Amino acid sequence: MIQLILLLLTGIFLGAAAGILPGLHSNTLNSILLALNLPLEGNTLAVFIAAMACSRLAFEAIPSVLLFIPDENTVLSMLPGHRLALEGKSATALRVFAFSTLSSAALAVLLMPIALAVIPAAYSTLHPFTPFVLAIAILLMLLSENGERKLAAALCLLLSGALGIITLGAGLVDPFLPAFTGMFAVPAAIFALRSKTRTPPPSRAKEEFNSSQFLACIAIGTLLGALADLFPGMGSAAQVALFASFLIPLDSALFLSLASSIASSHLLFSFAALHSIGKARTGAAAAVSSAIGEIDSTALILLAGTALISIAASSAIVFLFSRRIASEFNRLDHRSLNLVMLAFIPLLVFLLEGAQGTAVLLVASAVGTIPLLAGCKRIHLMGFIIVPAIAAALG
Repeated sequence: MIQLILLLLTGIFLGAAAGILPGLHSNTLNSILLALNLPLEGNTLAVFIAAMACSRLAFEAIPSVLLFIPDENTVLSMLPGHRLALEGKSATALRVFAFSTLSSAALAVLLMPIALAVIPAAYSTLHPFTPFVLAIAILLMLLSENGERKLAAALCLLLSGALGIITLGAGLVDPFLPAFTGMFAVPAAIFALRSKTRTPPPSRAKEEFNSSQFLACIAIGTLLGALADLFPGMGSAAQVALFASFLIPLDSALFLSLASSIASSHLLFSFAALHSIGKARTGAAAAVSSAIGEIDSTALILLAGTALISIAASSAIVFLFSRRIASEFNRLDHRSLNLVMLAFIPLLVFLLEGAQGTAVLLVASAVGTIPLLAGCKRIHLMGFIIVPAIAAALG
């Protein structure tokens, strides 16, 4: 029991580090962890993996809101989080992210018995419709633009989609690192250097946090997170959030709540999907599968409890210290910070993914400048995961 608690705490700490430090993905830590062949029993190792992944889920709000560096889960929540930060509401964005992440995780655990009964039948029924759902998402994305911007949006979708097909099949350890940092973080940093404006400091006025206004988004996000585990090729919660954004018009805070709820629920239900249909829909579930193979009911209960404890502890830290965290980041010299990011990201990508990953980063950075130059939405860059998903479903 003492060993289990120590591994839980260590997993939370490493997950926090992976969430805060740009580019340090939990999948990378999982690969290192599995390669070490530590003398741990299967369920004990699974607890370590789950604690690390769930802690990262809460702490990744910090770079995605304050540094604008996304991964496959936060790439959409970054956009409303960015807008809130530009309005001086970065602390509010962190609170919304933390509250929604924890609430969705708790609701997912409560719904898990129902999910275990429903997932197998729902999976066999829904998976043939995956390409149609994603095609509708693409159509809605294009229709959301006006006039000539539709052409730029279509170009973004095609180029990012082609990049996704090539990159996801290239055998990179973490293909999302060079792709998403290239498409989102690098162009944002470059354009920020040209801008004379800067992110305003967090408002000093005490902001009321009305949790009740987010409950509906959390409930919907939790159900949509479960949906992300049913569709083959729908491996990213961002895809579901993207589709939902066209059906449910929301302001920045509410969409941030929806997107973070989907990511949290998706991670929890991925353990249920691994147990019920044998499919690993997240990197954490894949690592657990590598560690212990099929998971039985006892292992699932252990994983769900670990996930809830880890998310609760991590989200509480982000929520309670949100204003302090936002204030400390705001004191940094943003021009110097952007220059450091532009030097750090290529170095990190080269160290982790080599020349191949660096090439992806350069191409992704070029593609990522198109929305900023043409004035269309950056959400069209999600063709990187939508187009390969359609191709995989049709294949």
